[in-house]
Amino acid sequence: MDMFSREKWSWRNRNEANATCTRLTRKYEDLLKKNYHFSVDLTVNPTNHILFEVINGDRKNVVDLSARSCTCKRFQVDQIPCAHAIAVIQKSNLDPYDYCSPYYQKETMVAAYKENVYPVGNKESWEIPETVKALIVCPPEGRIRVGRPKKRLCKAYWERNAKTLKPIKCSKCNGIGHNMRTCRNPMKNN
Repeated sequence: MDMFSREKWSWRNRNEANATCTRLTRKYEDLLKKNYHFSVDLTVNPTNHILFEVINGDRKNVVDLSARSCTCKRFQVDQIPCAHAIAVIQKSNLDPYDYCSPYYQKETMVAAYKENVYPVGNKESWEIPETVKALIVCPPEGRIRVGRPKKRLCKAYWERNAKTLKPIKCSKCNGIGHNMRTCRNPMKNN
């Protein structure tokens, strides 16, 4: 990325931050809306004013509002209420924005891009001190792995498309949750 594109990138993000009219930045506002839509069909059973059980069909999750945690772990990782937490927050008549990380707020994005990125001019006109020119920069020490980098093959259930969710079924024993290669059950006779 050359300096012109860094300046342009900073300028674009600064304008986007200043033009934001919501409490959160666009990306996290959309995520909060998406989580809200998933929370509509959830059932909330309060244990006390802090701890709640959220039921979604056969799945049960526990939400702790004081610790800002959910057993699905998305509330902790994303630092924005997951669908289970939003269901609890709605039931408790609380504001979901109070449970979002301050890093996602408009004011934080405006502060991040308030400084200017100045152009540096032509490379020929730079005055580099001899001490800097004499420095030899070596690559970091570490092992270079041979072969193609591994990809994450299995996505979490919330990252998959809800329409394509199918349980894994074993063709050997017709059990659910494993495949034929990892099956330890005896073969079923049809």
